[in-house]
Amino acid sequence: MLYTSSIWAGATVTHLKRLHTFQNIQLRRVRNEVLRKDLNVPPLLDYFIKKESENFFNWLPQISNESIKEMPAYDNSIPSSSKRPRAVLNH
Repeated sequence: MLYTSSIWAGATVTHLKRLHTFQNIQLRRVRNEVLRKDLNVPPLLDYFIKKESENFFNWLPQISNESIKEMPAYDNSIPSSSKRPRAVLNH
């Protein structure tokens, strides 16, 4: 788009608006993966969800609620446990 960009100086407003529209469309095509890589933003699952889950499950034994204390220990070897929230920490 910038190749021989000096030619665009004489373009009409209509053509410049079309170029502007084209540029906006192309900028929307940038993939999230590229943005994350360039801005050093970790994926949501890797950073926020896992970190917050670890904090929550580490804090859980300190809660004084009797119902929570009566819950059975988590065992990820049981197939029905594979969809539980704590299973996200193993991925």
